[in-house]
Amino acid sequence: MIKYQGDDIEFNIELEKIYKGDVESFNNFVRIVLYAYTDECFVAKFSSQYNFYNKLNIISPTLITGVIKSLDTMKMRGNLFFDIMFESESHIGDLLENSIKRINTGIQIINTPIKNEI
Repeated sequence: MIKYQGDDIEFNIELEKIYKGDVESFNNFVRIVLYAYTDECFVAKFSSQYNFYNKLNIISPTLITGVIKSLDTMKMRGNLFFDIMFESESHIGDLLENSIKRINTGIQIINTPIKNEI
């Protein structure tokens, strides 16, 4: 899918249980942080807990959503990736366990001179 620099990009990420033992709910995590970035390495950060990050919405136990704002996509070019860090409580004291998942969104952000005129 092609998007242009300066476009808002809405995204939805649905949790799918594929194997026995897979996590069934985003509610199982203490913290979820998402980095959206491209080949040009500009990063837009999202979280449902941190006020200084873009808003990551937990819509249901299996669905999170967000919007990469046009001010951020203006600095992006190339293939769009998401890195998501999930933190859950450990059974050993106050430690947190981290898991990181990388997603290739299939979205390519390109530049067009006409978009700059709008």
